[in-house]
Amino acid sequence: MELLNNSQIKLIKSLHQKKYRQEYKMFLLEGEKLVNEVIRDKHDIIEFIVIKEGYNFTANSNLKVYKAKENIFSALSTLSTPPPVLAVCNFLDDKEIPIDFSKQFSFYLYSINDPGNFGTIIRVCDWFGIKQIYCSPDTVELYNPKTVQASKGSILRVSVKYIEFEKLNLSKKVPVFATTMDGENVYTLNIKNGLIILGNESHGISNAILKKVDQKITIPKHIDSKAESLNVAMSASIIASEVFKNAQFV
Repeated sequence: MELLNNSQIKLIKSLHQKKYRQEYKMFLLEGEKLVNEVIRDKHDIIEFIVIKEGYNFTANSNLKVYKAKENIFSALSTLSTPPPVLAVCNFLDDKEIPIDFSKQFSFYLYSINDPGNFGTIIRVCDWFGIKQIYCSPDTVELYNPKTVQASKGSILRVSVKYIEFEKLNLSKKVPVFATTMDGENVYTLNIKNGLIILGNESHGISNAILKKVDQKITIPKHIDSKAESLNVAMSASIIASEVFKNAQFV
């Protein structure tokens, strides 16, 4: 097994920055679990794999695998505790997966700026069988390392499309919901399908978009709760669970 050369080291380090990820259309997957998932689900996007010298890792014989000395490998990782294996991958196919909103639901993420929240929402969607989600153009980058790690491999299975809400061209028959603090109780609405907008962690959803929705919804809190709000990824999980329950069992 060959050692990484200087140009490969330079490439990997450059992928720590958004501008180079966008320029080269490449990103990093770190850790044995994520690397095994990309080998299983999307091996065609792998450019090459790097393992820390002395670490035992078996990959498909058709994949290029290199090793790096421990000090070099640590410098390649974006994580504070570097795992012993990473994969340099090409961007995923951004082809939109058609959604039948008469039977299915999905999320539109409006100006979500925390990469951890974004990755967790993608993971939630994967869990509940949502194959396509939409984001406003100013939502955090899909290939941000924190987004990739928080998704736990779900970015390999959930398609993400960045698009302005007004350009979605939804049929008037598609019910559109927006999460707000003053919305209707989501547990009483029996939502089974449609598009659900999740807003920015601090500022919510713009008034321009709220004017276009059919129904504002909220997750009610306990009468004794002093919490100001719910984390947006937690909200996504609760709402997805409720809609999934309605669609499947009601």
